[in-house]
Amino acid sequence: MMTSLLLSELLVLHQGSLPSLDWMRTLAMIPSFLVGYFRKSLMLSVLTGVIVMACLRLMS
Repeated sequence: MMTSLLLSELLVLHQGSLPSLDWMRTLAMIPSFLVGYFRKSLMLSVLTGVIVMACLRLMS
């Protein structure tokens, strides 16, 4: 279930070609995944992802 949700958010579908990765969301997912794996806290993982995504959007 989580894999399908992650892939649907990370992949960008294009008409007539292969899907590509949304790099900004992929970069935000990596620290979020690491926090969730090591800290075992879903709330902390989501908060990390939101903060990293906000920082990435501010920089771009």
